[in-house]
Amino acid sequence: ETLQKFAEGLDGDDPQSLEGQSLRLLSLGEVCQGLGADRASIYQLLIDREVRCYKLEDELRIRQADLEEYMEAR
Repeated sequence: ETLQKFAEGLDGDDPQSLEGQSLRLLSLGEVCQGLGADRASIYQLLIDREVRCYKLEDELRIRQADLEEYMEAR
């Protein structure tokens, strides 16, 4: 069920968890655009574990709520 919610997030829907947090997953391109950064910078954030990521099939995805939390902390 949780994996299905993540997959729905990839389709542009904004499913909600029980706690009300967004489960929408963003592509690296969307994260780059949102932060105004290049892919190398985003990869460094992931390596440094400043932002959590998930691997679905062969794609890295970042949960929108995690990105928003990172941006608020900056």
